[in-house]
Amino acid sequence: RLQGDWSSDVCSSDLMSTGRPVLISDQVNIWKNIEADAVGLVDQDTLEGTERLLRRWFNLPTAEREAMAARAQDSFVRRYAMNRAAVAINKLFTPGVLETPTE
Repeated sequence: RLQGDWSSDVCSSDLMSTGRPVLISDQVNIWKNIEADAVGLVDQDTLEGTERLLRRWFNLPTAEREAMAARAQDSFVRRYAMNRAAVAINKLFTPGVLETPTE
């Protein structure tokens, strides 16, 4: 069972990078992004929640599943691709960006 830890986030985002929608619990840290980008389904981290996820997935029309899949890779690139992270980290260490006043 995937719970809210780093490995769950990586596993979910890796699936998205291949254009796959994800089914996750609301205990995985990136669940709000999954829901906001409509690239998967989210439910409670319980047996009942898992059952609901599976029922919802199997009842989705094929076109809706394909639409989720089409959005998944774009969502991954926008939110989690390493080049984006590298740019963000680089900005943190660019002189003048985070200068602290000296006394």
